[in-house]
Amino acid sequence: MISKALAIVLLAQAGPAALPDELLLICDGVMRGMFKDQSVGGMVSDNDGKSISGGGSSARYGDVPTTAQFRLEGGAARLNLPQPPTCGICVGEKGWRKVEALKIEPNLISGKITYGLFSATAFEIDRRTGIMTSRNGFQGVCAAQDLSSRKF
Repeated sequence: MISKALAIVLLAQAGPAALPDELLLICDGVMRGMFKDQSVGGMVSDNDGKSISGGGSSARYGDVPTTAQFRLEGGAARLNLPQPPTCGICVGEKGWRKVEALKIEPNLISGKITYGLFSATAFEIDRRTGIMTSRNGFQGVCAAQDLSSRKF
């Protein structure tokens, strides 16, 4: 009975599955959104010099190939997740952003990044499948990079 209680206490203290001190994930995927496809415009004039103009455009829902990167170092995480190409309110520098509300669970890594004052997105990485999804339309598959050796 005591050994069972001790085992439960030890398991509770172990917490989520351990991650290495430094982790880099490269996530190849697509950004899904509504993209302008075509636009046309024109103007017509009559003999009196009166003119009228008009235009139109079409859009399609589709995927744009892109890559995201997730880095965990010393307990802090950063994410380089491209801004959606259709986001009119995404401002600020492109590139790495500090992950807020970081949660590392046995089967899931999640958090949130901001692109500016009015734009943010939450993301999740399934630790079993490697699939990363975000609210801004990104979906991809992540692979851990071997940081123990150099490529060049």
